[in-house]
Amino acid sequence: MNTFPRLLIFAVGLMLFAASARAETASELAAKLATVQSGSSFVRLRLIVQDSSGNEISSLQVQIKERRTESSAEVLYQILFPKERQGESVLMKQVAGGAASGHRFLLPQQLSALAASDLSQALFDSDLSYQDVIENFFAWQNQTLAAAETVMGVKCVVLVSKPSSGQKSAYGSVKSWIDPERLVPLRVEKYNDAGKLVRTIETVKVHRNDNGKNVPATFEIRRADSNTVTIFEGTRHRANIPYDEATFTAPKIADLTLPRNSQSE
Repeated sequence: MNTFPRLLIFAVGLMLFAASARAETASELAAKLATVQSGSSFVRLRLIVQDSSGNEISSLQVQIKERRTESSAEVLYQILFPKERQGESVLMKQVAGGAASGHRFLLPQQLSALAASDLSQALFDSDLSYQDVIENFFAWQNQTLAAAETVMGVKCVVLVSKPSSGQKSAYGSVKSWIDPERLVPLRVEKYNDAGKLVRTIETVKVHRNDNGKNVPATFEIRRADSNTVTIFEGTRHRANIPYDEATFTAPKIADLTLPRNSQSE
């Protein structure tokens, strides 16, 4: 074979390789991450708040009932332990593009709706806000890529998410360091409208659930204006839970009944 055909074959091969290795756009990556969060799940975890010296301030056992689709999200956080706080619960809902809303149940029998001004308050005295547990910033319209960086020894794709003018959020932008193989954010930084860092979330341990998705199993949250750290340490994660419609309603907010299929292995 003479040189020209060889060069032609080589050139075509390079073109095919370049086409197959086309870099994923920011919107495509964000869409994949949003899809990973979709579905219904049941989670048990420990919520631990520590001071700057590592001393434990509080420790809770919490269960989470969650259902997410492309157009809506419903999340119910319920305290199981300590006994004196058992049943204390927070129910959050959000429709795509709309503002988050919710209810809070405090013992002994105090049920109240959350006002818009309450959404930035702390969830169970942690470093996570009510808004944080419901908002899916990967579903925002404005997504861009920044320079790749390494986190925990993993070369991450850096995604910058911003809400559009019609989307309601307490944040002006969110920066995520994504493990491209497992599609898991290893670090997330949230900024206000002025570009000031508000809170950082770092994944410590990743778990593959029974639905085959990789999810953060243990992660730490820090607020820029606080010396505390909150650790979410997962102990159980079940996917594809068949919730009934009543589960995510205010009358059922303190119902600690386990959902079907939540204990099977």
